[in-house]
Amino acid sequence: MAGDPTGDSISVLLADAHTSSCLWLYQLLTESGFNLIAEAAGAEEVELLLQTHRPLVLLLAGNILPEASVPFLASLRHRYPDTQIVLLLAEIDTLPVQEMVQAGVVGVMVKREPADTIVRAVRAAASGSASFSQEVLTRLIEESLASAPENEVKLTSHELELLHLLATEKSNQQIAQALNVTPKAVEKQLTLLYNKLGVGSRVGAAVWYTLRRMKGEYSTPSGREIPRKL
Repeated sequence: MAGDPTGDSISVLLADAHTSSCLWLYQLLTESGFNLIAEAAGAEEVELLLQTHRPLVLLLAGNILPEASVPFLASLRHRYPDTQIVLLLAEIDTLPVQEMVQAGVVGVMVKREPADTIVRAVRAAASGSASFSQEVLTRLIEESLASAPENEVKLTSHELELLHLLATEKSNQQIAQALNVTPKAVEKQLTLLYNKLGVGSRVGAAVWYTLRRMKGEYSTPSGREIPRKL
C-alpha cells in the first residue's frame, strides 16, 4: 500500500431506506469526490451489492439495520473484511452502540452532524481509522466506565505509543511511518495489543485508551496532547 486512499479512489456503497436522506447523501458523496458505486434500500440488497462491488466503505443508515443488528454487522465484517462500515444513525438512545463497535464498525455518526464531518468520517474509514460523533464517543466512554474492571494493564512504552497513534486517527500506514516499521508489522502488533487489552478492534482499543487516560492511569507519550474527539 503506497498511501492512504483519497478522492475518487475511495469506493462507497450507500445504504439508506429513506429517499430524501439518500438523495442528500448521494449528492454529498459525489460532490466530495467519492466513487459512489451503488445504492441500497434494504439489508438484502446491501449484502448483494457488497458481494458484487466490494467497496472500501459502506455508509450504512440505521434504517437499513434488521432487528438483530449486531449479528448482521458482525456477519458483514466477517464476510467482507476489506469493507469498512460507517453507521449513520438518526438517534443512539435505544441502540446497542458498544456492541456494534465490537462487531467491527469503524465509525458511528449521527445524521445531524455537519456534512463535512460525515465526509471526514468516510475518508477516515477508507484508511481504517475510527470516527465518532461526540455524543457517540461520550456514550461509549460512559458505558466503558460502568463496566471497566479495576485491574491495570501493564503497557510498554512502545504499546503506549501505538495506542496514542491509533487514538489520534492514524491509519496503519501512518503508524508504520511514525514507528519506522512496515504496515504488516503494525497489523501484527495491533492484533497482539487487542488480545492484551481484551478488545476486538482498533475502535475498542482507542476507546479503552481514552477512557484510562481520563482516569489518570496512563500519560500521553512524550507529553503530547490527544484530541478529545477520536
